[in-house]
Amino acid sequence: MNTDPVRQLEERQRDLQNAALRYAAVADWFEARRGQASDPQAWDAFNQAEADLRQAGRKLLALRQDRAIILQTAGVREAVTGTTSRRM
Repeated sequence: MNTDPVRQLEERQRDLQNAALRYAAVADWFEARRGQASDPQAWDAFNQAEADLRQAGRKLLALRQDRAIILQTAGVREAVTGTTSRRM
């Protein structure tokens, strides 16, 4: 892995963007198969795309070290107060 922090950040951002695009494509495909939702291939593809997206996001968050700020912008109070409620 590259040790240059700027390149690491760029790599993680690309990874997250690619994972998000894969997730969107798979989610749309999955939704189009509504009548076949019990199809193991559809569930496997959807679950893998979600796992890839979450992993890419975790790696970028770890590198950026701003998880609490991002949680705050998502309305998660736990980032500030230690509670688990969500603002509406």
